[in-house]
Amino acid sequence: MVDKNISSPYIDVANRCRLTMPKVLHLGPFETRGGMRTVMKTLVEHPPETWHAEALATHCEGHVLRKFSRYFSSMKSFKRICRSSNRPDIVHIHAASDWSWRRKMKFLGYALKLNIPCVVHLHSGNMYAWLMQGKSQQGASSRAQTFKKIASHHLVQVVALNDHWKTTFESFGPSVEAVSNPVDPKFCVSDVVERTPGKLLLLARNDPVKNHQIAVDVVNILESEISLWMTGVTTHQSEKIHSLGWITDEEVLFHLRSAEILLIPSAFEGQPMVALEALACGTKVLASQHVPEIPGVVRVDGETPQQWAKAIQNVLDDERTPTLDEQFSIASVQKRWEEVYNSLLQ
Repeated sequence: MVDKNISSPYIDVANRCRLTMPKVLHLGPFETRGGMRTVMKTLVEHPPETWHAEALATHCEGHVLRKFSRYFSSMKSFKRICRSSNRPDIVHIHAASDWSWRRKMKFLGYALKLNIPCVVHLHSGNMYAWLMQGKSQQGASSRAQTFKKIASHHLVQVVALNDHWKTTFESFGPSVEAVSNPVDPKFCVSDVVERTPGKLLLLARNDPVKNHQIAVDVVNILESEISLWMTGVTTHQSEKIHSLGWITDEEVLFHLRSAEILLIPSAFEGQPMVALEALACGTKVLASQHVPEIPGVVRVDGETPQQWAKAIQNVLDDERTPTLDEQFSIASVQKRWEEVYNSLLQ
């Protein structure tokens, strides 16, 4: 009987290949909407060729008590899996900052106690700032000291999203690998869906750091034929502004293919999956300076609605079609993860 918290599209393959192929177990928000879930699902569905993968959902949406219940039940399942004859060869932990990291340290500690190698995959662009909080003139914060101790463990490999974050986290001391997020092949240019002239798109949860308001302000000052379509919120509705709330994966794909520009005005980001997915769909991407550089993404030099409006007009006037860099392809990412996993088993 398969534990209800474990999800794997390859569960039958895993059972058949258990004796010949090493297994990686992904831990994280496998059932929670957002970019981390997208990355996890893509990595589980497309593991390195010599590996098979499963996932354990450690988080769920809803009331805080429901989230705690999922955390405790997933920890119980994790301990049982690690003690079984089919325990994972590597535990791949997907973490952000704050409570996400605090919870994942519990899983990490248990795996290390059983001598199971672990990948610590850092997704959040806020992780560095969070680790630095509490830093004194005498030295690093207690959070940074704890992170350095964990990251320096011989059974742990920290992985960041790109060279920018690799360099940032290596300032704490440990060696860090950089592996790009993979883009599911379903995100591609469509011959059927037509672009809607002037359509701007913002795909994000309802959180102040995502800066929905600046997108609203920009649309209200633009005089050209512009429309804004936003997820995560439902409070803004007008002839030019469409608040969609949460939408399905199929609707996300449709909007990415029909929009002219994807907006990412976030206060911080790691490596936003939606930017990569938009580029794969041939959609232009305009992001804030707080988003690390991504090939093909245009960044706004400023944070005022007027500066954003000028940048939007410039991007609309650019007739070039963006493309996704090869480093984000499934094949390239599979190869990089195979290198990281194999190095942990040596």
